[in-house]
Amino acid sequence: MPPYQVEQTSPALPVEAHPASIRAYLALAGGVGCIGFSAIFVKKAATYGDVVAFYRMAIGALVLSPLVLANWRRGSMRLPRGAIWMGLLAGVFFSLDLVTWHTAIMRGTAGMATLLANTAPVWVGLGAWLIFRERLRPTYWLGLFVALGGVVLIMGLDALR
Repeated sequence: MPPYQVEQTSPALPVEAHPASIRAYLALAGGVGCIGFSAIFVKKAATYGDVVAFYRMAIGALVLSPLVLANWRRGSMRLPRGAIWMGLLAGVFFSLDLVTWHTAIMRGTAGMATLLANTAPVWVGLGAWLIFRERLRPTYWLGLFVALGGVVLIMGLDALR
């Protein structure tokens, strides 16, 4: 084997990346960057939270609509009626979440609003325990303790400013 070639030891680690996968990773990196900076973008908009949430959803719908319509015409999007209604309901709740988050960003700090919005897994776990009587593993409770400790630490540091 020539010294400039890398030996492939696993099929999961290709020697050369396919151009489509490079584009996918670039799109992923761009999406992560946009999501990471979204609180800052919302804060810089300097308008009401519901206005920012509306335009954020409207622009996303405009960008994704041609893809959805193309798949619909090809017949590759056959969904049961119940799935469509559940998707619409999920969209309504997501838009309400965005309106609440954007309003919190405008009224407070971007970091605090994002921190509180990201405690959702804590509330889902507690709801599963209290409402559905699910037995949660000790690792959940440890994770809950660590997460809430971090929230208290960051909120406390923000309150000291």
